[in-house]
Amino acid sequence: MSSLSIFPSQVIELCAVLLRRQFFSNFEEIAQNTSPETQNQLKNQIIHLIRTSDEHGLRKKMCGCAAELTKRFIGEMKNSRGVKAAMSDLILVLIHR
Repeated sequence: MSSLSIFPSQVIELCAVLLRRQFFSNFEEIAQNTSPETQNQLKNQIIHLIRTSDEHGLRKKMCGCAAELTKRFIGEMKNSRGVKAAMSDLILVLIHR
């Protein structure tokens, strides 16, 4: 049982929308103020929710988060192979959803 199951699905979906908006609006600040470990944990949690959620709406919204996060990271770090490699698993999840 997921720890998110204590919340109504609408609340979780709203959080996913707000997270995507934060990635869109404040990515530079988020990237500067979070460690690479935290960024990796966030990415892994997004992947986990996409893969394990039974709710179609939540998976769709988390895919939106994943797409925005990937777009921002790759856009910010165009020449960094490390970032592209780190985001490759997120891209694969998006392709297969």
